[in-house]
Amino acid sequence: MTFAYWNADFLDESQLLNPQTGEYVDVRVEEVGDEMLEVRGQAVAATRFKLTAYQVDLTLWYSPDNEWLALESVAKGGHTIRYELS
Repeated sequence: MTFAYWNADFLDESQLLNPQTGEYVDVRVEEVGDEMLEVRGQAVAATRFKLTAYQVDLTLWYSPDNEWLALESVAKGGHTIRYELS
């Protein structure tokens, strides 16, 4: 599997394919806990996950139905990049 964040099944993998390099990357996924996010102007229950790999540190949120809700990452220079469902 690749780093296909929209497909929550990838959270069960211990290795993911980096499509840019063609290499498999060891990953560690940790369920952090439940919280509420605002999605499309409404409060939505979400489960937060932390994905760690070589040079990758992501936080991801999914709904109880495994719908991808948001992704957050720290870029070079310490800037935070956040993608969220709108």
